[in-house]
Parts: sequence; structure tokens; C-alpha cells
Amino acid sequence: MNENQPAMTFNKVSFAYERERVIDEATFAIAHRDFVGVIGPNGGGKTTLVKLMLGILRPREGSIDILGHAPHRACKRIGYMPQHSNLDPEFPVSVLDVVLMGRLGNVSGFGPYKPRDKNAALAALDEVGLADQAGRPLRQLSGGQKQRVLIARALAGEPLILDEPTANLDPAVQDDLYDQLRELNKRITIVVVSHDVGFVSLYFRTVICVNRSVHTHSTGELTNQQVADMYGREVRLVHSQSPHKGDCCD
Repeated sequence: MNENQPAMTFNKVSFAYERERVIDEATFAIAHRDFVGVIGPNGGGKTTLVKLMLGILRPREGSIDILGHAPHRACKRIGYMPQHSNLDPEFPVSVLDVVLMGRLGNVSGFGPYKPRDKNAALAALDEVGLADQAGRPLRQLSGGQKQRVLIARALAGEPLILDEPTANLDPAVQDDLYDQLRELNKRITIVVVSHDVGFVSLYFRTVICVNRSVHTHSTGELTNQQVADMYGREVRLVHSQSPHKGDCCD
């Protein structure tokens, strides 16, 4: 991996569902180890943009490069945490079992997981601070802990793309989760789709604003008026001055 090259590049990318254009000539680059927030109104194209990153959709126009490859070829190298995990909370599965699901794309042939897969899963749990919970049933964990398990499941890839990871979590748990992501961001690129516009400047270095057109800003450049214009209503940003939060808002 050449870290002098962007982790992800969109070049004049457009996409339409039938005749309805959802993404219009998006051009931007995401650097390695950037911490990126994707924001925009409902129906503005955030989900479509993520599907293009993952190779689920292919652009009608333009090109996308992920780690030097087209998205459909790079997809196994991308970690993805969806907004809804489709995991039955009562299903009798352990924390380690869930994280091992993230190794399925790296397993060749059939049969049980190999020791290297278990070691990788345990290392991922250690990174999110849950190594001591590996054998515990998933249903016994708190909401915040379950989210961290799903992040560990996605850690086989870089960049790591997360869709609304803090939805339905208490504010204090949200802060803990973002602090965990900040630690992971020291070694990997992180892209987060977020509905919580008010606090994007507390955590992200770069913000991608999506409302059919796509614009990127550093968090220090993004203004309340730009966000209000995108959403069609007043939305206030919170800019942190504290050393703890401000280090991610260069």
C-alpha cells in the first residue's frame, strides 16, 4: 500500500436510478488515515455514495479508485459496518463468533477457521477493548459494547466504513465509541456516515457533504450557513476548543 497515494478517489462520478440522478459529478480524494464524516439530508445520496465505495453500485460516469483498485475488486479489503447488523440479539452466538464472521472473505475452502483467523479476531477485539469478552454471549453485552464488536468484525479491512454507528446510543456511549474510533484512526482510514450534524467538528478531520452534488471540507472550513443551505433549514455545528477533541479538527 502506497500511503503517498489517496486511500480513495472519486473522479467525476455520477450515478442515477433510472432517470433520477442521485450523485452528480463527485470528485474528491480521501487520504490514508483521514477521519471522514459523510453528512447530508435524507435522500441526498449518502447511502448511494457508500454503495459506490463498496462496489455494490457502479458509476454511470466517472471512475473510483480504492487502494489502487476498482471498488468491486477492492471490496474484500474494505471493512464495513452497516447501520443494521441483521444479528438476532437472542441468537446463541459468542462475541468471538461474531468477529470471526469478518474473516469469511479471507478463508479459502471449507472447514473450521484456522488459528490465524482466530488470532486476527482476538487482536481486533483487543483493539476495541473487548478481548476479555471473547467467550461471552453477544446478547449479554450493552448496546455500546455490541457496536464495538461489530467494529471489530469489520477491522479486517481498510478503509473502515461505518453507517450511523452511534444510532440509538446514549450520548455518553456515543462519545466513548468515537474515542475508540479515534484510536483506531491512528493506523487506518475511517469513513463514518452520520446524521448527527451538530457534532461533526468534534471528531472528523474532513467532512463530505452530500446532496446530489458532493463537496468536501476540512472541519475548520465548514460553516453553519453551508450546512443550512444543504439541509434547507438551520443546522448548527459545534466547534470544540478543548485539546482532547480539537486534535481531530486540524
